[in-house]
This record gives sequence, C-alpha cells and structure tokens, in this order.
Amino acid sequence: MITNKQLVEKLTERLNAFAGTVGGRNYQFYVHSNEGEFENAIKGTQKKLPTILINGVLLEQSSTPIPLKGLDSVLLMQSLQVIIPCDENKVTGRADYALQAINAFVADVAGNAGIITDEGGNSYAYILSVSTPFVGTENYFGQIGKAVPATLQVSWQLIKDGVLANNVTMKMKAKGSAANPTVVVLMDGAIVRTRTGDSSNVDGSEEMKTEVTQQGLTIKVIMPYKRGDVSEMLFKDMLTGALQRVYELSYADGDGDTAQGVSASWDVVAREITASLTSGKGITVSATLEIAR
Repeated sequence: MITNKQLVEKLTERLNAFAGTVGGRNYQFYVHSNEGEFENAIKGTQKKLPTILINGVLLEQSSTPIPLKGLDSVLLMQSLQVIIPCDENKVTGRADYALQAINAFVADVAGNAGIITDEGGNSYAYILSVSTPFVGTENYFGQIGKAVPATLQVSWQLIKDGVLANNVTMKMKAKGSAANPTVVVLMDGAIVRTRTGDSSNVDGSEEMKTEVTQQGLTIKVIMPYKRGDVSEMLFKDMLTGALQRVYELSYADGDGDTAQGVSASWDVVAREITASLTSGKGITVSATLEIAR
C-alpha cells in the first residue's frame, strides 16, 4: 500500500516546482511525514541557513476504502500544515511570497492524475485535489521567529491498477488544417461501439445465436466553451452548419511516464453539436462524433 512518506515526497516535489527567492535568499518547502519531525524542525533557526525552509507536516484525517470487492480503492483525506517564516523586509503581507507559490501549486494540481508505485511494485492511479490555504495569524515559532501558519485540505483517490478519466487526453483539429491539434478539456464523455447482427436458432436449438454484420463507433464529448480552442471551432461549426467538416481526433490514456496505456486516432464527423446555455453558468459544448466516410 502507498505510505504517507510517499505522498509527502510527491507533494514536496510539486510544491517546490513553484519555490523561488525572497529577500535575496532561495526558499523551499520541506514537508514532514510525522509531527515529531515537524515539531523539531520549527524549533530550529532559519537565520544562518542559505535556503529558507518552509516546514510542513502532512497528517491523515480519514481513510475510507471504496466498498466494492476487487476494486482496491481508497479515499484519503489529509491536512497539510505549513509554517511560513515572515519576510522581514515587508511591513504587511509578509507571507505573500510563499502563499503565491502555494496558490500556484493548488491551481496546478486541480484534478491532477498520476501513478504512484508502492514498495511491492503495485501501481496505484490517483487523483489529487488540494484546497486553497486557510491562513492563520502571524506569531512567534521558536527560533524561526515570526511566521504565519497555513493549512490546506488534501484528498487522494487511489485505485490499484486503475485507469482514470483524468488521464485521458483527446486532441482534435479540422482535417487539412496546418494548426496543431488542440487538447479537448474533457468534462464528460463516452466511447460507444454499436453492433447489429442477424439472430436465429441454429440446429433446432432453443437459444438464439447472433452473427454480427455491422458495427459503428461513436465518441461523445462534453467540454467547456473556451476562446481559442476546439470548443470554439465546434461552436462555430454548429452555428454555420459546416456540413463537409471532417475532424482529426486522437485518444490516449497513458500517463506518459510509467504506463503506456491505449491510444487510437480517427477521422470523424460531428453528427450532433449542442451548446448548453444556462443562466449563471459557463456554456458547455457537447458533440457526438462518428467515423468519417
């Protein structure tokens, strides 16, 4: 099973992608996997270190197995607490340098999917979600001096050998266009293989047996309507009735690192395009795509 230490390493890596400098010194996040290490760390001074360490601790709040035999999935709820040393060169907003990095991290991991492998070699697909930080009041923290505490809620959905819809990448463009394919921001969708056949009872059997004679593939996608991406192209085609439009569509569900996954590509036409116009909500574009002749 995945350990808390592994989750700590993953979060620390993602946080430090947004670390930088403050007051001429580099700063980095250092997340601990237990409270003892964390308490000892915040008692130490930061003044003589070449790099400012923003210490944190990842604490488990709940672990809920999904009640489906053979799925081997769990929902982990955790709390990430960090202590941000104050920027002594500022009078107000003295923790802003780190909070900006934390908020960038939160935006970056929203709906993030990936793969974590445990010590036994078992792979777990995960979806990571992190809340924006709750920021406390500036106070004294041991030898660190003045610092600001912040708390984030972290959730992990882990599925052993799972394939997550968040890992699906679809790209699309108009066939013949010189533009690069645009990633489909997939809110929902489905891929349906429909088959028809002739059924008859053979050799006097009471059971009907079927021979498939025809089949077809339908890809359904729902995406937010955004300027400058494939949704805008579909929206315009819906309004203008671009009857002869053919699209190039590709599908891949690997994570690009540890799992190759399944991939395919097709030339498709849009049998139906629908725009949802609900007051107070963003417009969504739905398309039913079928293989082009």
